[in-house]
Amino acid sequence: MSYKIKEILKYEYENKMISNGNNFPKIDLCKNNLKEICVLLHNKVSAEEMRGYLGISQNELVKRLELLEKEELLKRRDSNYIPNLMVISLEEGKEIFKYVCEIANEIVELIEENVEIIKEETYKFQCLKQFDFNELSLFILSGVILDFIQIDNVESMFLKAERTRRNGMNYYYSLLEKNKGASKEAFGIYGNMFRYYGNIGFGLYGNERNGENFHTIDISAINKYFGSFINENKDDIKQYLLEELLKYHYENDYSIKPNIIAGFNHLGIMKGSKINIPILNKNDFYKLNNIADIIKKDYVNIFERNRDNLYYYYNGSNYAQEITFEEYFIWWYHLLYSKVTDLLIEKKIIEIPNAHNFSYIVS
Repeated sequence: MSYKIKEILKYEYENKMISNGNNFPKIDLCKNNLKEICVLLHNKVSAEEMRGYLGISQNELVKRLELLEKEELLKRRDSNYIPNLMVISLEEGKEIFKYVCEIANEIVELIEENVEIIKEETYKFQCLKQFDFNELSLFILSGVILDFIQIDNVESMFLKAERTRRNGMNYYYSLLEKNKGASKEAFGIYGNMFRYYGNIGFGLYGNERNGENFHTIDISAINKYFGSFINENKDDIKQYLLEELLKYHYENDYSIKPNIIAGFNHLGIMKGSKINIPILNKNDFYKLNNIADIIKKDYVNIFERNRDNLYYYYNGSNYAQEITFEEYFIWWYHLLYSKVTDLLIEKKIIEIPNAHNFSYIVS
């Protein structure tokens, strides 16, 4: 059985979460083999076999299981624990993709039919007018039209349900298998990494967000690319760097240090002395909904027409015994829009930036 467990865990699993605001797990699944426990339970490995493989006592295993149960990432059925999150192995992903591909081409056609209208709406944003559409295409046609802006419409109009309630928090959670060393994220899923540094938001959209970028650089990389700083709090330094960039953007004749320009050039945020990414205000960011709305009704109708088939695939899967349809659908949806994005890239309707991801600022 230890051989079977080694096979199950031979590749890494990425933790993925969808939430808004202050909704997140109160435990870290990357500690104490909690992630591995969830994966093994999904694969029907018994508690005794798991305990032996992990080399821990029965009491310690019980503590970890109870911790996951309290977080409502596991639940009990009779005397067994089962996952209450979506675990997708590489093999399971192949099965899910079979139905994804049936719908993906229909969505590609919908976007192709509306791409000129989408461009027109995009260029109503003053902050986007300086860019060619191909430079914006990943952000607009994948991020806005399919992912982090459109997903609210899909949830409210199709799912009509709140995100899974877990230990007082509302969020979706999954563990996705990927080959070790792969540069792209599990199953090539595109996503939006957004956080505030002080009052300035920095967004990064793509499926290679684990590499070197403004969010991931540590203090040594900051000092290497931007010059040495006395302050060793990396988030404070990043806030300062963004503040300098915005002053340079908004204030005439404001100059920033050459080493800061060099660092932003290295990360693709500047090209020479020119800022190379959009700077949106908060009102602009909210108005991105206007772009998503162009296809909203027809887009949601695609899922409505396929509702029975979606339930059929869900009920015929092992996931029907573990998670709700809503939890299943939302991760299936992420594989779907990522496939659509890749098809649009193949058709050269979307162009991937040289930095692999698309960066933007919300001030």
